[in-house]
Amino acid sequence: MSGNKCATQGWIANVITDKLRSDGDVSVAELKRWLVKTYNVEVPYMRVFRGKEQAYTEMYGKWEDTFMQLDDFKVELLNRNPGSVVEIYFELKTDQKRFLHFFYFILCLSNGFLSGCRPYISLDACHLKGKFNGVLAADMGIDGNNSIFPVAYAVLKSENTKSWSWFLELLKKAIGVPDGLVISSDMQKGLEVAIMQVYPNLEHRECIRHLYSNFKKHFRGDFFSSKLWGYKCLMTIIVGNVNEVNKVLRSSDNRAEVKYKGRQWEVKGLPCKHAATFIGSIRDSNWDKYVDQFFTIEKFKEAYALEISPMPGKDQWVPQATHDNIYPPIIKRPPGRQKKRELYHLMSLKEDNDAHDVASICIVIRHAKIHRRKGMIHINH
Repeated sequence: MSGNKCATQGWIANVITDKLRSDGDVSVAELKRWLVKTYNVEVPYMRVFRGKEQAYTEMYGKWEDTFMQLDDFKVELLNRNPGSVVEIYFELKTDQKRFLHFFYFILCLSNGFLSGCRPYISLDACHLKGKFNGVLAADMGIDGNNSIFPVAYAVLKSENTKSWSWFLELLKKAIGVPDGLVISSDMQKGLEVAIMQVYPNLEHRECIRHLYSNFKKHFRGDFFSSKLWGYKCLMTIIVGNVNEVNKVLRSSDNRAEVKYKGRQWEVKGLPCKHAATFIGSIRDSNWDKYVDQFFTIEKFKEAYALEISPMPGKDQWVPQATHDNIYPPIIKRPPGRQKKRELYHLMSLKEDNDAHDVASICIVIRHAKIHRRKGMIHINH
């Protein structure tokens, strides 16, 4: 289906620009329906896709140009926030700097984390879906209100031990090793080995939800689910508070010893309900001395005492004339058999056909997958 030939790629980019600015990232299928509803114009899926890419290029510039502006961004960020850590890691390919990793950490976040947050950081990453892909890694802490406190970010080419070690080395340079620091993460590729290399003496915990997802790939059924989450509850008992195992032994009118199988008071910094009951019985009005200092208002204010200086627009950055341009990474072909282009073309026709045609399309696609047919696939209406 060729669609309306007057609705060119440039016209599509021009009419959808305002919609992309107001609505953010809109899917190609939604833009296709919007063009039909607004302009009564049928346009092929791939033409809408190319028009969307052209609109983004006109609004934000080319993908390649953003890599060449990294050095300018680094200098401007350091000028606005002195003492911060910004590192760009690249490799030389054919006498050109090819981007690999990018790390940035702002000084006021380090001071806020070290002075006002508990010594606990959580590491996680998500895959970027842009033209050059990559991984966005983040290091988060927790303030006295149990809210997320950002510490550092990085853009990595991929998830492996080398890239995670590079990120953790810079994180260690930024915040050091606070007393009692605990690292929590899921089963990211290469992360566990990297933590052992950079922080060999720290306690490393893993997220129970991600452990459950990984176990679920090999073990299924209600028995597994109940046993694993039961184990999670058992671990909560070990670090928590249970009525049957807690005892309060009064040694005098204003002194008692709370015995329990667990370390809730030590781990969480908050007394269990049995200790709280005894504290209330002795009429001690100074509750602050029984609660960890990280839950106090003073510590909360220290965490947010400093502010991040805002960055100006790119047109106000001072160009660095002495540096060599950094070019985007070389995109490698992913492993495995490549998908057929005609299959994507057939899938794009689903919205424009009736139920009988859609069924025929699905049969042809399934037949092509089974027999691995080559060449173009034709549909007979």
